Amino acid sequence: YSVQQGKHRVEILMFGHVLHLRLFEASLRSQYEPTAKELAAQAKGEWSYWAKWQFTPSGRLQVLVNEGYGGKIVDSDSRPVEFQLNKLVGLMATRAVEFLVRNERQAIEDAERQRVREVALERKRRQDAEKQRLAKLEVDAQNWRRAQVIREYLNALEESAERHEHSMEQLELLRWGRAKADWIDPLKPGVVDVLDEEIVI
Repeated sequence: YSVQQGKHRVEILMFGHVLHLRLFEASLRSQYEPTAKELAAQAKGEWSYWAKWQFTPSGRLQVLVNEGYGGKIVDSDSRPVEFQLNKLVGLMATRAVEFLVRNERQAIEDAERQRVREVALERKRRQDAEKQRLAKLEVDAQNWRRAQVIREYLNALEESAERHEHSMEQLELLRWGRAKADWIDPLKPGVVDVLDEEIVI
């Protein structure tokens, strides 16, 4: 396995995952015992203060992986840490494999979430297309109805004046009105009108 010096700790690369190694010596805590000098000063009534506890090195080395969560070995009377290194490597490998499994599971879950999202996006796209299609159909139906109303009106206008000769103004109105009805009517595509022009001023 690859071993390298990190910023603050030794790093070991196992199965693509970095584990941190730390060497640690625990301290032993005991009641603080003042020195003879401190006791003499206190006996003279001088101000003195000392801590409640004192800490002394235990002499037992600990090797921790990821602060102990990835494995730990501790010096003992029968087995110093150097005889437990294989055990530590096994614990580290187990931890690294756990990370591998977790990452793989996460990747599978992420892929499934992405698949579900893509399916939802495709359904939303189809739904939006249907809404647009329906909106166009409704507009076409309304325009067709408008064209029919205009034609009916023009026919009634023409019939009301049949007993009399049409004036040039009435004939122009009938021609113009029918052209506009054809332009509005979605069943008569390709009719071009001045209203289609985009005029920039």
